[in-house]
Amino acid sequence: EFKGEWEVLRGDGQTANVMAESVRVPGADGRTHRLVYVVDISERKRLEMVLQEAHHFLQSVIDGLAAHVCVLDESGLLIAVNRAWTAFAAAHGGEVATTGVGTSYLRAAEAGAAQGLEPLDFLPRLREVLAGRSAGFEAEYACHSASQQRRSRKRSEEHNSRPRPCRSRLMKTRWS
Repeated sequence: EFKGEWEVLRGDGQTANVMAESVRVPGADGRTHRLVYVVDISERKRLEMVLQEAHHFLQSVIDGLAAHVCVLDESGLLIAVNRAWTAFAAAHGGEVATTGVGTSYLRAAEAGAAQGLEPLDFLPRLREVLAGRSAGFEAEYACHSASQQRRSRKRSEEHNSRPRPCRSRLMKTRWS
């Protein structure tokens, strides 16, 4: 029995991507027969490559921004971050496991609010954007570290896209 995807050479000399599987099937005569199917998935593979190239292009665009950028899904999970976001997090003790793609920004913001690190109205306003009840907001506040006095401006905007809505949050940090 086998199952997998392969690149094959067609009779006309062109290559094709195929998915194939072979399974045993009991026959009416009591003997075991083999069922094999092969499906041309060349178009799917081509579209996967186009999608991957588009993703790399968009990542390079947001990586080129000096602002700390993260994109959240409707539940508050980080689905994209840029290089400035990652570098700022690393420089201030953050780890990819708690500040990177796949982690909950909402949970981190809740923890920050509990410690007084977020403005009081930030979380309710962010939840409104994530729920689709607000188009966005801006908040500016002090976010000093042990060694620096700084101010941060957070800007959140809703961007509806298909096939699913995407709520984005753009964070810009200014130093004062």
